[in-house]
Amino acid sequence: MNEREALLKAICENPDDDTPRLVFADWLQENGDEARAEFIRAQIELARGVENARLKDREEALLATHRDEELGGDRTPGPNDCLPRASLPGPFIHLVQLAVLD
Repeated sequence: MNEREALLKAICENPDDDTPRLVFADWLQENGDEARAEFIRAQIELARGVENARLKDREEALLATHRDEELGGDRTPGPNDCLPRASLPGPFIHLVQLAVLD
């Protein structure tokens, strides 16, 4: 198991604890993924109830910019594909709904 996998495992094993997420954000920043690190930190602050319009705007901008890569690509679905709908109330997806295209 590499360092990234170990950090993600810690997040999964402690779903109600922000500490593993913040450690992962630090690791992402140290490894050149500053946008994702910033996104995780913003969503944690917003989930804690911080009311900050600038922070919310930045979180939405980061999500809009990186949504496709976070959800697995930006290709157009084919006739036999499913359309994912993901709920992102925090920095990690916790619910995915799929609908079969006709």
